This record gives sequence, structure tokens and C-alpha cells, in this order.
Amino acid sequence: MITKLHIQNFKSLSNISLSLKNLNVITGMNGMGKSTLIQTMLLLRQAYLPNGIGRGIPLKGILTGNLGGFNDVLFRNSQDDKITFKIEISGNEYIWEFEKGEIDDMLIGNTPLMIDKNISLFCDNKFQYISAGRITPNSSFSKSGEALAYKQFGSNGEYAIQYLFEKGTDEFALFSDDKDSYTGEALPLINQVNYWLKFISPNVSLDIKPKSNTEYELRYQIPNAENGFVSYSAINSAFGLTFALPIITAILASKPGDLLILENPESDLHPSAQSIIGKLMARAANAGVQIIVETHSDHILNEFHTTCYDISIKENGRIDDRNLREIGIGGFFDQASKDLETILFKKPSKI
Repeated sequence: MITKLHIQNFKSLSNISLSLKNLNVITGMNGMGKSTLIQTMLLLRQAYLPNGIGRGIPLKGILTGNLGGFNDVLFRNSQDDKITFKIEISGNEYIWEFEKGEIDDMLIGNTPLMIDKNISLFCDNKFQYISAGRITPNSSFSKSGEALAYKQFGSNGEYAIQYLFEKGTDEFALFSDDKDSYTGEALPLINQVNYWLKFISPNVSLDIKPKSNTEYELRYQIPNAENGFVSYSAINSAFGLTFALPIITAILASKPGDLLILENPESDLHPSAQSIIGKLMARAANAGVQIIVETHSDHILNEFHTTCYDISIKENGRIDDRNLREIGIGGFFDQASKDLETILFKKPSKI
């Protein structure tokens, strides 16, 4: 598990050090560096994919997209024009230091000579990154033998459909609120996914069918009094179902020691469904999965029962807005309080 992360002079992050636990929530206003923090880890993983290491870290890749050149990612007020990444894993510290080189779209410099390939950040089968721009309802989803062999769902979750069809009957241990129970009962992955999907849309279940030698069709089925079940194409089903499917699958297919990086899992979901996603993530983290989630949802945040060291939490788990204002913190899920204050106390303006 990654226990510490240090970033210096990368994009908007001039000098930041974070201690990481099993469950790590990145939140805040737009443009404050949340995605940059995630991109740091994606860049490091990208560099250790096949044929990547030895030449440097490419700023353009399948996980990060195109980040431009060295000057595009260098902190604008950098004093030494050097980008530094440090991560601590299992007591070992790994350091990457880069300066501007001859190849503009690659970070070149000092890199760790030896990396344990069993570390989840660098290991297939132990890592999933599901981006905010994930799959939407479509008529077909493609196959990938490599993605299936190494349990990689793709940054957009596009191969989760294939994995559920091919590996859905494989049993995975159940997550619960009790950490010790992870080693207990196990159920087929497809059954577990269907169970949690019902909290997104009642009575729905998956109906995945081969469409060709290279594609699958994603369908959803619901009970029907006359015919038992009626099946609908994903195109004609709720948008949020397909959007949430890779997130739910990635969490349920994970094991203790895995690393999941999830962006905006709440997108296009009803508040009650957002809370369910938060509950599922909390259970997985409690079982030993390391999760780094970027979210703007207070419904997800409210499902996390964590210890906060820098911001005081009330006994009921709510954030003390007054305390935040006193220490100069704003924009931290306080919009509802602001709106209520405006409604109750602000005099209406004259038109």
C-alpha cells in the first residue's frame, strides 16, 4: 500500500506531501489540483508499462492522455525547474527527479533502478483506474484478450463488460462492515454486481450477450409478470446504470492489497445511489483495498466513517461549517448551508 506521496513542481502542485490510508478522498473546488494528484500516479504507472521504463516517463499515454511538454507540466513559479515525485510503499521510498531535457514530451532524469513489480501501482491484476470519462450506453463493447488476462477494465471501464461475461461466474469474497469477514463467504462476481445494481435502479440485472467475435452487447433485464423477464438494450436504459457499472465491477472484483483510482463515481446517479457507492467503497477499503477517489459528492462523503485530523467533525459525523469559516476554509460541501442562509435571512432584492 502507498503510505506517503510527495509532489514538487508538478503543474499546480508546488510542494505537497500526503499520508495515504486505505480510503483516500480527494475533493474541493474545480481547478485546485485534484486531477493533478491522480495524474502523478498515472504517470508513474504509465512509465512501467511494457516498453516504457528506461527512456523516461512519457507525458502522453493511454492513462493520462496528452499532457503536453515539460514546460506545460512544470509549476509556473518553480525556483529550480525540477519536478520531483516521491512515494513510500511498505517502508521503502522511491524517488523520481526530472529536469528539462532534449525530448520535450518526456520526463527524463533520475528514476529508481529497481521497482518491485508486485507493488499494486505497477502490477497488473492489482490496479484499476476508472476515469470520469467512462463508458456510456452503447450498442456494443469491444473485446481485449490482454485486458481479460490481466484484469484490466480500461481507463474508461470499456472492458468491464467483457470481464463480467467471461469471468462473471468466478467467485469473489464478499465485502462487509467487518474486516475479518472478507475471508468468509464468496459469491460469483455477476451475482454481486447485480445485487448492488438494484440500489441504482430497482429490480434491474445484467443481460450481456456476445454480438460478434469481437464485441459484446450490454443489456439490462427487469421482471415481467407475463414473460418472466424483459430485456432492454443499454441504449434504451438508464444512463446512470452503464456509467456506474465499471465502478461497481472494479470495486467488487478487487482484493486486499489492490489499488483503485476512481474519478467522480457519483456522476449521473441519484443521491441515494451515490450513498450506496460510498458504502461499497468504504466496505472494500475496510477489507484492505486501497482506494483513491476524486469526488464532488457529499452523499458519498457522508458514507465514509473516517478520522479527520485537520478539520473538526461533529459527533453525528457532519462537518462544523462554523469551525471551517473560523479557520478560513470555504467551498467544502457548505453550499447547502449557504443557500439556506440566503433563503432565511437575506432580504429580497428589488427588481
